[in-house]
Amino acid sequence: VDSVCVRLRNSEVWCWGANLYGQLGDDRMRHGVTCGEGDPDPLDCSPGAVRVRNLEATELHPGGLGVCATTADGLACWGLADAPLPGSDQRIRQFEPELLEGFDAFTAVSRGFTNTCVVTEAGGVQCVVTYDCSSAPVTVAVEGTPTQLALGSNHACALIGTEVWCWGNNSAGQLGVGTYTSSEPVPAVVPGISATLIRAAGETTCALT
Repeated sequence: VDSVCVRLRNSEVWCWGANLYGQLGDDRMRHGVTCGEGDPDPLDCSPGAVRVRNLEATELHPGGLGVCATTADGLACWGLADAPLPGSDQRIRQFEPELLEGFDAFTAVSRGFTNTCVVTEAGGVQCVVTYDCSSAPVTVAVEGTPTQLALGSNHACALIGTEVWCWGNNSAGQLGVGTYTSSEPVPAVVPGISATLIRAAGETTCALT
């Protein structure tokens, strides 16, 4: 949202911009480095590119106020996950890349604001709360192998063939099933559309038909 990361040909990842939630992956937030002198509300940030620590990536997966990266060891993530620890109202901030354990071998990744999902080599879907170290990836019961995943703040959708299947929070109707409910844990097909592309952000989902 307010930072940018790029992967170089040598697999290094460099980021610049805001770092209030650890989006730069180089631990600067903990050291109190600030930008915008004279700004009444300065943000911790870097106007120049800085290298993400201890990371070589083959692909980047930005989402929300953080980033995940595919590495030789699996999926590593940093930044903000809008998911408090049990008994706390504090958001979880990961200042350096940390591996998400427990995923099967995967072929595609999508990161949302609170969770990360993958398409496994076997054709299934697994999801996990990005920085909840006490949780393991769970298998989502979708009918078929997704070709695309799209994650919003608290919901997810998968494109299977030309059908769009969605699950998660539905308080704003973002699942597209014609109702407003607090949550739908079981994927349901969005009626009446045949899609070729899906995208999600916040509490909104869109499909190209």
